[in-house]
Amino acid sequence: MSVVKTKKRWEAIYPKENPFKLPQAIAKGLKECVRSREHEQGKAGEPVKYLWIYIGDDGSAPQGETGTMSVEDWLNVLDESATLGVNTVIIEVRSDLSQNQGIWRICHWAQETHGMSVGLHIFGDRLAEDAVSEIRQLDLEKTRVYVDREYEDAFRYLEPLGIRLQVADSSDHTKQQHTCHLPESMTCVGTEGALYTCGLVLGNENYRLGNVFEVRLDDVMKDESLPHIIPEGIDRDKRRCDACPPLMEERLQGKSHCH
Repeated sequence: MSVVKTKKRWEAIYPKENPFKLPQAIAKGLKECVRSREHEQGKAGEPVKYLWIYIGDDGSAPQGETGTMSVEDWLNVLDESATLGVNTVIIEVRSDLSQNQGIWRICHWAQETHGMSVGLHIFGDRLAEDAVSEIRQLDLEKTRVYVDREYEDAFRYLEPLGIRLQVADSSDHTKQQHTCHLPESMTCVGTEGALYTCGLVLGNENYRLGNVFEVRLDDVMKDESLPHIIPEGIDRDKRRCDACPPLMEERLQGKSHCH
């Protein structure tokens, strides 16, 4: 059963109640406890605001599954991220959305349980009608679709439907070979649950921070021995910085992304 159908069923049974009130309250309480503990211990450091996840490299994942991570696994990642203060998740959608219905449950959980903004980075030049319909069921004030620059015009039809569109291009950022501190404010998780400094170095063992099945996200982000920055000189010509969450946020706010 999809999250949309589940939500409608909740509204039919409890029309005046918010079914997500309890998990939202629990998540808020956990966030406050974690932040209070970190403040007392002097370990607050750089706040973690963003989550960057990769779901499915093709359309072969069965419904309800996303790559080798189950939907429940991804919901756990969202829950952990929320305790760190994450308020934005960008999902790299490298699969046919029509064949991977679990993505919508992840989106709804992020928005409705944790109040997160959700970005969907779409690969390709089109979306199936059912995928557009699913996106419109999300909180559109907290939803953005990221597309490659060459497909920007092909996706303009989404805007009159209330779906916010943004180009995921990072060319200006990648041309400048400076040390990048943007990863300090984000966690990045690959399709198998492996943690990396950011999407640019996804799959690079030198920047592998662990696995969500083995370590806690807060422990990873606090571990100063792990690489949380991208040093000057790393090859950035693979467009892997496209849709980088903190970079996209800086673009929206019109800030410089150089550090």
